[in-house]
Amino acid sequence: MKQWRLENLDRVRAHDRARSKLGYVSGEKLIRMKEWRRRNPDKSRAFLRASFHKRRMQVGDDSFTAAEWIALKMRHGGRCAYCGRDANLTVDHRIPLSRGGRNVIANIVPACKSCNSRKHDRTEYEYRSALRVKSAEQFTALFEALAHGPHSRDVAA
Repeated sequence: MKQWRLENLDRVRAHDRARSKLGYVSGEKLIRMKEWRRRNPDKSRAFLRASFHKRRMQVGDDSFTAAEWIALKMRHGGRCAYCGRDANLTVDHRIPLSRGGRNVIANIVPACKSCNSRKHDRTEYEYRSALRVKSAEQFTALFEALAHGPHSRDVAA
């Protein structure tokens, strides 16, 4: 067999390439799924991201309550912790879960969708270092809101 492979290297490579393109998919349903993902990359990515996030949230028993989240938003005046906008707020992890942060209220800040997306997988410190604050008053207000919160320590595991 080894000798045959060496003598027919071009044929073996062509076969391996064709098999690799299939991604080891077997069955008509799997082929349809792969085609759907190719035609709908945004939907596919969103589904995978939501699925991945859901799995990460299920790991461990760390969590925060809705009441804690509401209280945190109130402490920030219903505004984004990064830009100060009065917008639809999302949960942002100061230290991302992907970088060892925990899903506890001490590791959470309210952020608008725009800031949360821009921050991506950076820590709060990394993002704030890159963020240019528009006014000294805005920076002071944000700093005080974060510094005087009841959970300003021990946000990482």
